[in-house]
Order: sequence, then structure tokens, then C-alpha cells
Amino acid sequence: MISHRDYKAGEIISVNPSFVHVIDEDKKGKYCDYCLAPTTGGATALGKCSNCKHMYYCGKDCQRNDWKQHKFEYWNRIQNDSFRISDFESICTKFQFMKIEFNRTVLFKFFCKSCTKFFKITNYELEKVGSGLYIAESQIGHSCTPNSAPLFNGNQIVMRAIKPIKSGTQITACYVYIADSRYDRQAKLAQYFDITCECQRCNSVDSVNYQLIKEFNIAMVNLFFVDKFKAYKLGVEILSMLQWISTDYHPITIIYTIFVLQICYAIALENGDNERIGLSVAAMAQHVRIELPDAYKEIFENTYFNQPEDVKITIMKALTNVH
Repeated sequence: MISHRDYKAGEIISVNPSFVHVIDEDKKGKYCDYCLAPTTGGATALGKCSNCKHMYYCGKDCQRNDWKQHKFEYWNRIQNDSFRISDFESICTKFQFMKIEFNRTVLFKFFCKSCTKFFKITNYELEKVGSGLYIAESQIGHSCTPNSAPLFNGNQIVMRAIKPIKSGTQITACYVYIADSRYDRQAKLAQYFDITCECQRCNSVDSVNYQLIKEFNIAMVNLFFVDKFKAYKLGVEILSMLQWISTDYHPITIIYTIFVLQICYAIALENGDNERIGLSVAAMAQHVRIELPDAYKEIFENTYFNQPEDVKITIMKALTNVH
């Protein structure tokens, strides 16, 4: 995909609903199958399709809107599949069952191509919820040093520039986890996308401790309850690596930045530091000299740590709730 205009870092490139999507099996009953809105009340808070007993909806509108496609899926011969539309043969079987004419060779080519074009749909905390096909965004090329990154609001994708993009420049995204080592990135790109990446990052040696990044969540949880100051120092170290790998605007960097600032807030609570307890995200970052993306300044200034909702979720909602 080639950019037809200039974009500043943080600007929205595109916003689109999925052409088709599916929820991961372990997320069934936790998210609406149509709009992917989360539920805090478990499967009982969602309405279940009375026919297939497999699809969950947050309301009648979502169930009604999904019926256009779902009515072809709920028959017994389809509902007994352990994985819905799990491979090419099952797709052919379903087409035959629904009496849809198709060219097997053409369908196979499309199937192979589409398998490499699905996006991992994530929630506001960047946890994988499912997979989706987005027609326009599927044309975006791969780079281990991308200039854009996806965010998701339910089944809607929001592509944002994470660095300046000039008109006529190719828009790129990282097809794999951007904080993986060169070895892991190359292996996944070859296995899942048949890509041999020759970008500058793949052709150079860096000093990033990728294993530490991979173990960050476990290490941080353990350290947080033992020594918050050590947890903060480790967080800053990880953050500097992520900023080197990508930019301040990458969703992963933003999430980790807020997490480090949340540690600062926890330290303030522990010490009874009332002045810092009431700070906004922007003010806390300024206090500990951590840089935040300028384009999102207003969001950070209006988000406070002492609010009921997790600040990470509040900020990611603000970045994805585009009307």
C-alpha cells in the first residue's frame, strides 16, 4: 500500500470494520461474536444463539446483524466441527453443502493468500482476542521497522502512523511481534508468511535483551510486590529497549510506558505522597522524565491514575474510539 499523502506520527491512516473475523476459542463467551465488545459478567451476560449454541451476542442488534452470515453456519453438519472453518477441505465441504459453485484451484489460491493477510485482533490491553481479515489493510507490506501499527476497537481496525510518512512512501506494519529477536522474527515470517526479511534491522546486530523483554511480565509481577523501586528500574530498562526497537507511538511502547508510570503511582501511594497521587499521566511522566508521544498530549493530560478504570484501558480506548 502506497501513501497518497503525508502523515504525521500519531495520525490515523484508516479505520475499517473487518470483512470477516473469528474469536479465539478461549475467548468464547467473554466477547460478543459480532462486535467483539468485552463482557465483565462472563458468558451468562451474553445472549447465546438458540440454534447453534456456539455464538454469543451482547444484544439483539448484534445477533440480527450477524444473522446474514450466521444463518449459513448453524446447521448441524457445520456446528459439529471442532474448529469452525479450520482448513481448506472444510471450506470446500461447506461450499458444497451450501450449493455454492466454486473453482477449487482459484479457491485454494485465495485461501493460501488470505491465511497470510489476517490480523491478530487485540483488546485494549493488546491481548489477542481473535483474527480478522481487513481488505484495505491487508495490502500493507511488512517491515521489522514499520511506519504504522494497528489498534482495535472491537472488530474495527484503526491504523495509525507511528512515524512520519511521506506521500509516495510504502505503508508498512510488522507482521510478527515487533519485540521478538531477529531469529524468532525470521522463523515466524518464513513459516507463516513465506517472507525472508532483508530489512536493516534483520541485517544488523543489536544489544537488545530480547529474553528479558519476553520475561518482563512475570519478572515485573514478582518484583512489584517485593521491591517497587527495582521494578521501576527494570521497567525503564525495558522501555529504553522498546523505544530503540520502534518508536514512542507504537502501541506496545505506549502500554509499557503507562505500566512503568503505574509503578510510580503505586510507589506514591505506598509513601503517602498525596501530591503525586493526584497527578495526570502527563504530569507523572514529566515528574519522572519519561517522554510521551506529543500527538496524544491531550489524552495523557486528561487521564488520571486515581480514576476507577485502568489508565491503560482509558488511553487505548481514546486512541481507538474513532467516529
